[in-house]
Amino acid sequence: MDNITPHESIKDTLSFEQALIDLLPSPMFYQNAEGVSIGGNKAFQQYVGLPPEQFVGKTVYDIAPADLAEQHAKADRELERK
Repeated sequence: MDNITPHESIKDTLSFEQALIDLLPSPMFYQNAEGVSIGGNKAFQQYVGLPPEQFVGKTVYDIAPADLAEQHAKADRELERK
């Protein structure tokens, strides 16, 4: 029987989930409740032209022009209300 630590198990699960998300053809990113990006799929990376290191840990205001960032933030607020 393998002695997999909880840390290794979580890491494996997250790697598997990221691999699945990367298979999606549409750009997708995910963020925490404060609006800080915590990841995205390969299609999103290609769409924004940024590697994860340049958008993870940042808000839409950090990576998009102000007018576009406000549009996205407004859409997020509307989704939160539903």
